[in-house]
Parts: sequence; structure tokens; C-alpha cells
Amino acid sequence: MKEMNIIWILGEGFRNYPGSDKDSRYELFDKLSSEGIIFNNMVTAVPSTIMSHSSMLTGQPPTYLGRNFADLNFDDCQFNSLSQILKKRGYHIYFKPEGAELYFLFKKLFLPLSQRELPKKVRNDMNQTSEEINETLDYLLKKGIEKPFFLLLNYNNQNNTEELIGQAIEKIKKRGLFEKTLFIFCPDHGHPDRERNGIYERHDIVLTDANILCPLFISWPGCPIKVFNKPVSSLDILPTILDILDISYMDYGLKGISLLPLMKGTGEYTRDKFRIDCRYIFQKDRKVCIRGELFKYIIYFDRPQGENIEFFDLYNDPDEKNNVISSKDYQNVINDFKEEFEKTEKELINFHFNYLNKKLTKKLPILINNREKKFFHIFLLGSAHPLFIKSILTTINSNFQDYKLDLVIAPGLIEEKEYNPKISFHYVNIKQENYKHTKINYNTENNPLFSHLSTNVNIEYQLITYNEFKKRCSGLCDNNYELVIIPLNNPYGAGHTELIKIVRELRTNKVIYLDYNMDLKRPINWIIKGLQLINAKRRYYLFNPRRMLYEVKRYYLKEVKNQRS
Repeated sequence: MKEMNIIWILGEGFRNYPGSDKDSRYELFDKLSSEGIIFNNMVTAVPSTIMSHSSMLTGQPPTYLGRNFADLNFDDCQFNSLSQILKKRGYHIYFKPEGAELYFLFKKLFLPLSQRELPKKVRNDMNQTSEEINETLDYLLKKGIEKPFFLLLNYNNQNNTEELIGQAIEKIKKRGLFEKTLFIFCPDHGHPDRERNGIYERHDIVLTDANILCPLFISWPGCPIKVFNKPVSSLDILPTILDILDISYMDYGLKGISLLPLMKGTGEYTRDKFRIDCRYIFQKDRKVCIRGELFKYIIYFDRPQGENIEFFDLYNDPDEKNNVISSKDYQNVINDFKEEFEKTEKELINFHFNYLNKKLTKKLPILINNREKKFFHIFLLGSAHPLFIKSILTTINSNFQDYKLDLVIAPGLIEEKEYNPKISFHYVNIKQENYKHTKINYNTENNPLFSHLSTNVNIEYQLITYNEFKKRCSGLCDNNYELVIIPLNNPYGAGHTELIKIVRELRTNKVIYLDYNMDLKRPINWIIKGLQLINAKRRYYLFNPRRMLYEVKRYYLKEVKNQRS
């Protein structure tokens, strides 16, 4: 392994072409072009901050790292991150994410600096300004950075961020930290362009080139000076770093390709299609884009059939105004892109299906104490994503020879004919519910630099109500079940009261609740959950006491109403 320090400056959302606003390509790339290698068209794997960060730091498509945002939990037994790989090789990790959510969601992935390693005014439970990121850098430089090191500076996209990044680079150079150093500079994704593509509501579901293409700069001692316009992937950064360090990236199951042979002129870059995802596989508003050098294929999962696919000729229509999906002139190339989508989608589904199966299979011997029993009667509530229910059914079928399973589910979610007669389908109506809560980032509403960030989260979940269950499945309450399985499709306690009511009607000594990571959980009591939410956002409420009164009133009035019903 080559011992080389690593500095990665990771910006927040700017485009790969120049313009007059802060979301345009930074001129800093032109200043750096004489020192290393520029890729003008890096295709992000996802146009959202949290998903993109996790994807780049693992070299994995973001949709492999979780199934929905609410239950996101990085599995470090399944995946490796750059921070983890380097730490095992003696590197000192220095990373301060600019967003509080990044810190709380991905501690295991990023190995960020703890609160005691930061300046007093810089907090992990707050969004950081770019000035505060530079203050953190000054603090680290003053204390001394131990070598070899991996320093990741994560900036937001405020008006003066480019200037502050330039200052940070100069500070690092003056300290001599660029010697024997691999340097990477890029944003996590692009940014929508209203002038080119019109009005948008959320950048994280926009798949225009302005939002998915961004620049990438790489340099290391003795590197060539080159500029590439050929598209590459954000997934390629991690394998490239490992390859430059002479660490075999093939050992980690990464989905990216090392750019080192291309940069050194010793090999070709073989990827010609790039998949971009919006949302995790169990979420609403899923969109997938397959981008080639000249064409783009987009599929919308929540749109009606016949209105859910777009295809753009990027050479003749760079602003993506004309959907040519119905044009006979493009059918051959459309089919080619369709096949790429279907192949990658099948791989994604199979990965999650097998992952969930393995996790539940490991748990079953512990959950079923009496494995000598010849017959098992099992109850499964189907208020979850169909793929999750299918994985449970497959695992049960593989681990029990003689069993009967009662599945309570909505019509049309799973084909009954696909399963053996041991599984009895009991159909009910499932309600689509929304749960709203406020993020913990309490300084968002008080600092104009973060005014573009949403403080509200709206979670959609499926709910089988107690009254609906009693109305259509009351006969199941007379059965004796060896095992009752209840999926928890959200971690916020939303709808959990209804699930508890249903379980109380069933005759069983063994009930398990599973989240979307196939981990054992307990349903959350509505009173306790309310207190937990207040405690988690206590710093937010110090700045917004009226908001606390509003949310407490809304939460408890709704839950009291649910209890009485």
C-alpha cells in the first residue's frame, strides 16, 4: 500500500457548467486545472445530499444501502466505507458533515469527529455554515493533524462558499499538507436550472442534466494534467482512491470502476450507461434514470402506465424539452435503455430480497424455541411493502416443512397463485396514511443560510386498522398461533396503536415486530413516543417554543382521538 494523505472537499450541489448564480460551476476548477485532472461530466448516482454522500463514501448505489429513509441504518457488516477501510490501515479520520442529519444517520459510515473534537461553537446537532467548516479546519490545524490522515471537508452551498473553499485550500497548502497527498474536489450532485428546465419543487427528485452532472477534480503527486469530457460515475471515486493507494478495490464488492487506468492512459473506461435513483426502493415518488452519452431514459413508478416513461435525445435536445418515447425512429435505442433499466432493477430487487431473507433466517432459530414441534401455525400482517412481505413468506417456506400461515393483506399486492396452499390469504382494505414531524435541525428556521432546507418530514405509510381487521378477519382470533409477525413500516409510532390492538385479539405466546431492516423492534406507545419527540428536539424548541406547543397539541389530540376510536 502506498502511504498517502487524502483530502476530499465535498461541496453541496452545483452544476457542471458556468453561470451567474451560486449553483453554477465554480471557477475554482479552472484554477486547479493546471495541477491535476478534471472530469467535466461526473454523473451522480443520486441527486440528493444524504443518499449521495453515503453512495460516494461506499462506492455503492444508494438504493443498496437502505430500503426507505425512515428506517435508514447503515449495515457495516454488509458494506464498507472509505473511512472504515482507511482506519483499519492506520489512517486518522477527520470529517465534519455540514448537516446534522448526515451526522446522526451515518456515524458508522463516516466516522465523523465527535463533539469534543470540535470547536465549542460548532455542534454536531446543527447545520453548519461554510464559515464554521473553515473554523473547524483552523481548529484542527492548530491542534495538529496526525499522519497519515483522511480529511473530508463538507461545505454547504451558500453565496461565498467557493471563496471559503479557496481559502481552505490555501491554508492546507501553507501547512505543507498537500505533500504526498491525494486531493479530490467535487459536489455531491448538480443543481436544477430553472432557466433551462423550468420550475421545480424539490431538487432531490429532479433528473435533468443540470441536477445529475457535476465536475470532479483529482490530483496526487506526479499525476498527469488532463481534462476529460467523457461521463464517469460518482461511484468511481472510492475505487479510484483505493487504486491510487495500491489497495485492491476488487476485494470490497464496489459497484464503481477505478478511473486510474483512464487517467494514466493505460486502459479504457468501459461504462456507457449510468443509473440515477430518486428515493429508496420502498419509498413513494420513485424515479429512475438511465443516462448514456447521448440519450436519457426516465421511468416514474407512481405515474399511470403509458405516462410513466420519458426518453430524450440529448444531442439534439440538450434542455430535455421533447419526450421522444413514442417516436419510431428511436425504438431500437429505447429498447436498449429499457433492458439496462430492467437488468439493474432486477439486480436491486434480488439484492434486497436475499438480504432480508438472510437476516430473518438467522433470527428464526432464536425466535422459535420449540423447533421439535412438527406443525406451526403462523400469522402475518401484510401492512408493508410487497417485497418485504414476499421475503418473509419465502423465508418461512424455506425454514418450516409443515406449517399454515394466515396472511392479512390488501387485494392485488401479491399474487395468491404464486404461493402454495399452506398460505391462506385474508383480504382487507389498507389505508394510506401520512405522518408529519419536524426535523431535529433546530437552527434551520433561525439562520437565513438554511432557509432553503425543509424542516418538515412527511412520511407515507400503510395501515390496517383494528376495526377493519375485526370486520373482515374476526375468525382468525379463534386460532392458536405459534408465531405472530407484525411489520413496522415506520419507526415513528404512527399506526402502532392499531397494531397493538390487533395483536391483543390474537391467541399467541410469541409476537415479533420487524422493521424494514428485518431487525426486531417494539411498537412504540403513543405517550412515550410523544415524550421522545419532545426530548429529541428540545434544543429546537428552545428557539421555537410556540412550535413546541403547536406540535404537542397536534400530536396528542390526534392520538387521543385514535385511542377513543
